[in-house]
Amino acid sequence: DPTSERIRRLEAELAYAAGNPAKSAKILLELPEPGDQLIAHLIDGDLAAAEKDLQQPRPDTHTHLLLYLTATSRNERDIAERHLQSAVDLLAKGTSEDQAFAGAIKGDSRMPIDELLRQHQIPQAKAILLTTAGLRNPAGREQCFTMARKLNYDKRFPHLLLMQVLASQPVN
Repeated sequence: DPTSERIRRLEAELAYAAGNPAKSAKILLELPEPGDQLIAHLIDGDLAAAEKDLQQPRPDTHTHLLLYLTATSRNERDIAERHLQSAVDLLAKGTSEDQAFAGAIKGDSRMPIDELLRQHQIPQAKAILLTTAGLRNPAGREQCFTMARKLNYDKRFPHLLLMQVLASQPVN
């Protein structure tokens, strides 16, 4: 029943926003959509299951970056680097804004950090990109993380993941 699925998805979002990611993941695992399963596995930090869920057609840049951030937070370097490379490859084929973030993440950006911060993206997507760019670019970490924290206002997934990553990394 589509209505009951939407209600359960909303219950999962409310649980996550209330700071109960375990309950959110449990609810999402009960839903039939592959995207819900993927988010549940990312919330739980179950990278193997998340990668299996990734077999869906054409995972997008942000999915790869979320896998990168989850793997980084769990010190799973091989998984993190694999998904980071996939995300960078997709960004490099995207819009000029996407290409600017690809350069910043790879560390070969010709764009000053101030300009990167002004690039247009959906707030949550930009928070993910800036968190990743900050992790990869220690010189720009403080500016990227400061803006990512401001943009991480939506309490739905991946809010808690971003907060964890942003809090765990030293700022210059």
